[in-house]
Amino acid sequence: MKRFLTIVLALLLCMSFTFSFACDLAGNGNDSSNDSNDQTQGDNNTPDGGEDDGDGSEHSHQYSDWVATDNEHYHICECGDKTDVAQHSFESGVCTICGSREVTTGFEYELINDGKEYRLTGIGSVNSQVLVIPRESQGKPITQIGEYAFYYNENITEVYIGENINLVGEYAFLFCTSLQKVVIPQSVKTLCDFAFSRCESLTDVQIADGVENFGKHVFSNTGIFKQTSLWENGILYVGNYVLDTKKNLKDSITVKEGARVITPYAFKSCETMTGIILPDSLIAVCDYAFYDCIRLVEVDFGEGVKSIGDNSFRSCKEIVQINFPNSLEKIGENAFVGCKNLQSITIGSSLKTISAGAFLGLELLTKIDLGTSVESIGDGAFYRCISLSQVVFSDNLKEIGEEAFLGCYNLKQANFKEGLLKISQSAFKSSGITRIDLPKTLTEIGFDAFEYCSGVSSVRFGGTIAQWEAFGYSDWASSELVAIECSDGQFILS
Repeated sequence: MKRFLTIVLALLLCMSFTFSFACDLAGNGNDSSNDSNDQTQGDNNTPDGGEDDGDGSEHSHQYSDWVATDNEHYHICECGDKTDVAQHSFESGVCTICGSREVTTGFEYELINDGKEYRLTGIGSVNSQVLVIPRESQGKPITQIGEYAFYYNENITEVYIGENINLVGEYAFLFCTSLQKVVIPQSVKTLCDFAFSRCESLTDVQIADGVENFGKHVFSNTGIFKQTSLWENGILYVGNYVLDTKKNLKDSITVKEGARVITPYAFKSCETMTGIILPDSLIAVCDYAFYDCIRLVEVDFGEGVKSIGDNSFRSCKEIVQINFPNSLEKIGENAFVGCKNLQSITIGSSLKTISAGAFLGLELLTKIDLGTSVESIGDGAFYRCISLSQVVFSDNLKEIGEEAFLGCYNLKQANFKEGLLKISQSAFKSSGITRIDLPKTLTEIGFDAFEYCSGVSSVRFGGTIAQWEAFGYSDWASSELVAIECSDGQFILS
């Protein structure tokens, strides 16, 4: 009996030990699981309501100021997340929450751009004095205000242009004689000729920095010119746009940093100004900007100008040297016509277009290096530059326009780079060229391109005889040339 009790007691002790060990294992397993869950939750809960960026990094939302559409407003993060989305709450035409203005309805529109956008074309049924032009109509953006859209409307006093508008057409607000205030947003890139001309009461123009194409006489005959607070050192600034100048400016003039555009005619006929210093912030010199500045000698373009407009320095007869910045991409038509003392031109690294007549008739210009970026030389660009003896053509040149070098009597050699496609009609007519090297990429030579180049003695073509025959060019009668040297032999001239 005693032995039996001993065996039972031993079995009970073993069972107790086994149960206790199992509980410990279970407890440890639960602890491990809890640690894992805690870690997972920590990964999903980033600070400030953020979220996982997908690569394990945390993203904390940084929301913008109020963003408004025609109907609602919200804050938005750069990741696209929106918060506080709500309909506008207007009082007296202004949202009490975001400050956005209630848009005007009832305008007339027409579809443009294959039916994807609207152009505002007229006042329609609108009677309001304050116009808030919408961003969209029927789900499509309103991108333009058409020409004559509000012409001769004497009822309008204020205009707030919608933030999808990129162009205000010619004469859009011409003779809106009661118009006092205009707000032009960043989206507007082009203000066409006479857009706000003859708005005699217009004194308040708030214009963002988006405008790159500034037409002629956009604000002519408005009240802006009488606002003494807008004039600084003889220069009229409207926002960051130079609109006009006093014509008695003397010596060297500096345009203030921040200015974006010199508008058409701004410095026209400043006859006592001898120098102009433009800021790095400037992106455009518009048409006729410095026309007839007859004593202007020195021009510092800064490092930001991208375009120089048509006739912009026409008749600035005392300029001797021009150094274009590397930012410059285009020189407009007849830009330097009449600059009769201009002798030296330095081309920047970004210039692509030299427009028609840009340097026409510069009789003292002796050489020009077109750098690496110029793609097209316009009609008559160097017409009758009679002292021009050396031209280094660009590596990227594709086309030479009609009469581009006509009458350049001292130009003896033309070495064109691979990539040139077209030499237009009369391009080198009556020039002094004696040797011509043409690339195999050439596909067209215009009529009379080398006519009356009596000194031509050598023409080499990088292509084949068959390619040359395809040109059908044979105007060498005035020279003693007998053959074209092609890559596979000579093409004998008849």
